[in-house]
Amino acid sequence: MKGVIVHDWYGTTLKKPLCWELNLGEAEGVYSVQVPFVPRTRSVDVSGKFVEGLWEQDVVELFLAGDSGRYVEFNVSSQGAWWFMPFSDYRVRAETRCERPRVSVAIEPARREWRVELVFGLEKILAYLGRITAWHVAAIHYAPTSVTYISSRNTEGGDPDFHHFSSFTTR
Repeated sequence: MKGVIVHDWYGTTLKKPLCWELNLGEAEGVYSVQVPFVPRTRSVDVSGKFVEGLWEQDVVELFLAGDSGRYVEFNVSSQGAWWFMPFSDYRVRAETRCERPRVSVAIEPARREWRVELVFGLEKILAYLGRITAWHVAAIHYAPTSVTYISSRNTEGGDPDFHHFSSFTTR
């Protein structure tokens, strides 16, 4: 699956599109994104580490939902830090935890954009979700005076909510 996103959550045309690709194999998934913004992040060395609260800085996000009714979320920052969380229902963090999958992150910074490749093991995710039936691609960019929310499927309008099931695309 791959796509190009040309508008933000509110319908404003992006100066340059966000391009993404998601490949779900039998044992691992690969999520690649070309982000059309200069990243603005905290100046903390977090490369390759798990960090809570990444959505408070420039990130790409990936949501995967299963036939169990549950879903998981990945966030990856422009510095290579990552976050993973299983949800048992809409915005409800799972009480029965899904073990964190094997994760590898590669970041390619450029002058006016950045590229991320997230590789993740599927064994633990599939054990938690069942069969993957839907997905959602998103990104957040913090500029000095504004925030840009980007979604592969904006059906809600109003305030950005990437967790809403209507934002997911059925596989």
